[in-house]
Amino acid sequence: MTKLQQLSKKFSPIAIGTGLLALDVVFSDRLNDPLGLWAGGTFGNVMVALSYLGWDSYPIARLKMIEPLSTS
Repeated sequence: MTKLQQLSKKFSPIAIGTGLLALDVVFSDRLNDPLGLWAGGTFGNVMVALSYLGWDSYPIARLKMIEPLSTS
């Protein structure tokens, strides 16, 4: 690892954010496939993208348990 890489890792930018954060649950049409679970919502997508680009991203969110929708 070069000196520049060490410095950039040590001093990576920080993002702290709030906004619409959702859990995207993706169902497959094949019964044996597992559910896909990803961070979603505008804010969630931005936080994930910044993290992927090397930022230290910290979401601030209030979580609430809700009843699932009926499929019938």
